[in-house]
Amino acid sequence: MNYVEGRLKFLDQELGIKIFSALRGCSIEISDLEALCIVGMVDDRQYEPALYHYPCFVLPAEGQEAAYVKFLLALQHAEGFALLAKDGKEEPIALLHPYRNYLMMVMMRPKDELLEPEEPDFSAIERDITPEEVQQLSKRLEHSYRVGV
Repeated sequence: MNYVEGRLKFLDQELGIKIFSALRGCSIEISDLEALCIVGMVDDRQYEPALYHYPCFVLPAEGQEAAYVKFLLALQHAEGFALLAKDGKEEPIALLHPYRNYLMMVMMRPKDELLEPEEPDFSAIERDITPEEVQQLSKRLEHSYRVGV
């Protein structure tokens, strides 16, 4: 299995990592991802799937297992996912989140690559529904369609 060795900078720490493709038969150039840093956190409800593509597993480099586990546990308990940029840059290029016992990195598309339809004649503004109705329907959806992942 091909991988790229690199490092992940966060706070005042640096973690040695290996980045593997998470898809069979799919390859993307990840060789320029050797140095990544966290530039922010995003609430998982703001996770916009249309902007993300190409998942990668991020595993510890040799000798980095203890530090990796600490970081993984911290991210599992953080309120949100980490936005990653190339070291020295500010623009996010990937999202990092816990996935089972691993870290998963999902590459990001620039927003300007999305082809959005014209603005609709309707709106999702809650003018015809009360906040209580929204909350009740949200709870019903969550409980009726909960999927174990």
